[in-house]
Amino acid sequence: MLAQIYCIAKADYNQLLHYKGMAVSLSHRLGLHQSQKRFSLGALTSETRKKVFWTLYTLDWWVFSLLWNLLTLTPDSFSAALLGLPRLLNEDDIYAEYPSDIDDENVSERGFQSTLPGESTRLSSALALFRVSRIMSKVLDQNYPAASTHDLSLQSISALNDELDAWLNSLAPHLRLHFVQDKPSTHVVGSRSPLLVLYTLPFKRSKANITISHSRIITFGP
Repeated sequence: MLAQIYCIAKADYNQLLHYKGMAVSLSHRLGLHQSQKRFSLGALTSETRKKVFWTLYTLDWWVFSLLWNLLTLTPDSFSAALLGLPRLLNEDDIYAEYPSDIDDENVSERGFQSTLPGESTRLSSALALFRVSRIMSKVLDQNYPAASTHDLSLQSISALNDELDAWLNSLAPHLRLHFVQDKPSTHVVGSRSPLLVLYTLPFKRSKANITISHSRIITFGP
């Protein structure tokens, strides 16, 4: 996964796909996509396996999203990106649980150490990103399938938009990004993943004079 992030930074997309394939193959061999309750593992090992899998899952989605943004967004180039870069993780095969919302120093092989009620964690940002990535994977599967022709349902798109709204409304207060007069309020990214900021970041379309997030751009299409 570190190699994938390095390739993204270097804009080396051929190697990126190579490492992506290797990572997904290894993940399957290790059973990271399975429910971790199936394995007799300590809490620390189990939680680490969950974190590794969902990071890989998010990268699988993010590679698509990254190349989508790099292309000139005409219908032809958009279709080429989708047909050339299918996601490698099949949603129907995924049974892995999300990691517990507990920081690493409070997890050992013997179990979890107690924390103060309502205390925010560093992991909460990653968990929010994992969950929105899963919603966006649904968007990719339903709105942009590999078939050359397909029907789009307004009801389906609306349901996906409702899922995004529910995810946004469920964010903990310290993860919310508030804007005043198109400018972010204080503490913009102090406790947030940069990608999480992207998914909650308003995008101004001057012609239509509306505000729409990055995730909704992909949900409703170019």
